Amino acid sequence: VSRLKTLLDQNEGLRTSLHKANEDVATINERVLQQLGADLHDGPAQHLAYVAMRISKLRKHFANRTAGEKELSEVSRIVGRALEDVRRTSQGLMLPELERASLADAVKLAVTTHEDLTNSKVQLWITGPCPNAPPALVICAYRVVQEALTNAFKHSGATSQTVTVSCIDEVIIQIHDEGQGFDPAQRAQQGLGLTGMRARVESLGGKLTIASAPS
Repeated sequence: VSRLKTLLDQNEGLRTSLHKANEDVATINERVLQQLGADLHDGPAQHLAYVAMRISKLRKHFANRTAGEKELSEVSRIVGRALEDVRRTSQGLMLPELERASLADAVKLAVTTHEDLTNSKVQLWITGPCPNAPPALVICAYRVVQEALTNAFKHSGATSQTVTVSCIDEVIIQIHDEGQGFDPAQRAQQGLGLTGMRARVESLGGKLTIASAPS
């Protein structure tokens, strides 16, 4: 019995260490993402902005040349779109606001940021006090809501979405939309979105459930 108790204590210690390691990994990954966002903002975004500025100057020399003006306009449009994508990506990665945010604040930030970037509407419902959570959990909540809203907006064709957060007995976050469905098993093999969300949640001892089917 004494030996069994010692083994159980050791297992509990290992479980605690593993949980702490997962939290540390989540924190490190977030720092990497924030550094990547800063690098995108200070590097490619600045270069693209400079190219767009030089193109606008060149267009003056093609004022009376229809073909050249048309080509420059198309290049300018493509560069502008690339610049917008880089800026949006860098803004989504650099999130110093999360360092002192509560879980509820993190979800609200994910929703309002998504609405601003996509000009869409998201209904948000939060139940329970949602007390201060560990930083790893706060970051996980933000990233999962961010990724789910982005995926639904891009692929489902939904015009509105709903995010529900419950913090009564445990943290439960639901993201719902009325768009076209998909096969979760097939989609998981095609990209990193669902796989990344599941890895984030499970690394903190949580569970990710996807309910969808092709319509």
